[in-house]
Amino acid sequence: MDVLREKRNAFLALAAILFVHAFALRGEFSASRLDHNDSLDHFTFVQGMVRAMEHGGNPLDWPMDGPFGFPIVRDYQPLSHLLVALIYFALVKTVPLITVFAAVRYLAMVLLPLTFYAAARWLEMPRGARLAAAALAPLIATNGLYGIEYESYSWLGYGLFAQAIAVHLLLLSLGLGSRAIRRGRGMALAGILLGLTFCAQFVYGYIGAVTLCMMALLPGASGTWPRRTARTVAVGAVAAVVSAFQWVPLALDGRLINPPGPGERWKADSYGAPVVLRALFTGHVLDHGRLPVLSLLALAGVAAIVWRFRRKRAIAGAELLALAGTLVWTLILFGRPAWGAGLRLLAITPDLPLHRVVGAVQIFLVLLAGTGLAFVCGTIARRWTAAAAVAAAALLLAPAVWERIEYLESSRNARLGYAVAIGIEQPNLDEVVAAVNARGGYVYAGQPSWQAFRLGGWPFYLYLMGRDVDEVSYSDHVLELPWAMFPLLNDVNPAHYRLFNIRSTVLPPLTGPAPAFLIPRITAGRFHVYDSPGVGLFDVVDLLAVVPADRQSFFTINSRWLTSPLVAERGHLLLDFFGNAPRTLARMAAGDALPLDPYTDSPGDVSGESGAGDGFAATVRAVRPAFVLFRVTWHQNWKALVDGAPAATFMLSPGFIGVPVRAGTHRIRFHYQPDGWRVTLAVGGLLLTLTLAVGEHLYRKSPRSGARLLNM
Repeated sequence: MDVLREKRNAFLALAAILFVHAFALRGEFSASRLDHNDSLDHFTFVQGMVRAMEHGGNPLDWPMDGPFGFPIVRDYQPLSHLLVALIYFALVKTVPLITVFAAVRYLAMVLLPLTFYAAARWLEMPRGARLAAAALAPLIATNGLYGIEYESYSWLGYGLFAQAIAVHLLLLSLGLGSRAIRRGRGMALAGILLGLTFCAQFVYGYIGAVTLCMMALLPGASGTWPRRTARTVAVGAVAAVVSAFQWVPLALDGRLINPPGPGERWKADSYGAPVVLRALFTGHVLDHGRLPVLSLLALAGVAAIVWRFRRKRAIAGAELLALAGTLVWTLILFGRPAWGAGLRLLAITPDLPLHRVVGAVQIFLVLLAGTGLAFVCGTIARRWTAAAAVAAAALLLAPAVWERIEYLESSRNARLGYAVAIGIEQPNLDEVVAAVNARGGYVYAGQPSWQAFRLGGWPFYLYLMGRDVDEVSYSDHVLELPWAMFPLLNDVNPAHYRLFNIRSTVLPPLTGPAPAFLIPRITAGRFHVYDSPGVGLFDVVDLLAVVPADRQSFFTINSRWLTSPLVAERGHLLLDFFGNAPRTLARMAAGDALPLDPYTDSPGDVSGESGAGDGFAATVRAVRPAFVLFRVTWHQNWKALVDGAPAATFMLSPGFIGVPVRAGTHRIRFHYQPDGWRVTLAVGGLLLTLTLAVGEHLYRKSPRSGARLLNM
């Protein structure tokens, strides 16, 4: 009877936590295009998937509509976006796509306590400790560490939608993976969840894989070491099959993906031991800007584990895992400043955003804090009453709860302020959007550093992103190589506008005259729209030299070229990434002086440009042997036809596609040809592993063979 009452009380407490959490987060459920962070890009991915599915295309491999036609979704983790698209179709498109997206994002935040509770249960934590962990998980506060706190997902934060889904999959894969390693049960299901974690957020999949390996190595776990190792390998193999459709194209396209720039190296290198330890012991990993409530509870959890170990000379598996997980992931978070090339021993590549493993540190600290809170409340309940324990818990958590309420209120007020600012200027904004869409091409609306050009406190170009305008001022996701050039964009150089097909410029009131090459088109309130020198996606250019290049030397080579007169003279370099450049062309080394353009006249012109999405065509006239430049990021899936015949494509500076043509008039067509095998790999891998999961379940139920499976 006591057990039933405890279960009922735990259920009611968990339900209360979820209800309060849902109510507190109500301001984050917004079905409008008022986002200003990564959510803008994530929703764009969802829209593209839906469009592809509606037109019989490949939802896992298509070129982005905006700059610069790179198939980001092919290499970016797609599971979260695909989930929204599938729900949209399951509802027979009766609910607007933006509402579905907002609802999934909201539920991902609201349900975090439930997932923590489920994972802690499978890890065999005591009921009180897992309930405490569920209550503490939403209370993490940081100054923007990209962890599992509100700041990563809220309107006022970063909008890390993919991570919001991945953290649930990670927690579930840890819980079920622990059970699979300890008992040999549900290995296929644990592998499926781990594989899906990779497909939602690669770093969180990596966290899951390393943590499961750590579970197999921890002393005191049930089963012999070889048996636990075999089970871990089985889980990993299933995960590799499930996620193959994600990591195979990533491996194929790796050389085409932007490495972290000098200002972003800290994300891949992480912070170093002194910074991490200072943040940990000053409470900034869990309790930034308030009393370190969660940090002290985590310390209490460590003390409780040590105290019980001294009494019983034994430590529970879940408690050992919480201690080991905190230690291991804190050490890994030290990053490259501490471990250098040694990180390769843990399969950490130079580009892995290592700073994101702070989420793993937080997860295990929450488990420790849950243990500490349960220990404190249990002690009070035994000495006094359960009511006294509840009152003590409420008193302990009050500073953290109040601070989180204030944060959510700040997020809500900021969103409402943004909405009001947009509402005041809506007629002018609509006029601006209509004007730039009518002209086509890309839109430039200032640099991120422009403090004067803001709307409701946020850069104006973010509003254009929310209205599906192809702007080139900023992007949250810069996987494609040409985006590395945008810090060097010279907005008083007309050649740069032509190069990047910037056909409209939106500026605030200027203190002086606008550059002469910008032609005023309309003025709508404080917004001034100009016609810019962009001429289209196609151009005829001269090829001056071939230079060997890779993604590490890409920026150096192209930055020299972009700041040279060659851009205005339409003289380009062929970037020989693959060693397949024609041997008849002039060559130079990466460090050589740039060649001079021997021509004084134009190499040709373009007419009759047409197309959209994944297919474009134009008629070109070349006055001499030249190259047709297609202002889209080079990728092997972009195919070219010259006068109806297939033609080889090459990468021209600054990373765009080029095809050689002879003198004369030619009809050029480019089309994107997706790899159908990615969908086949995704569906086939999932079906295969689901079959394994069902087979494992049935085999386990067999009285003759189940025991053998459990002992493998």
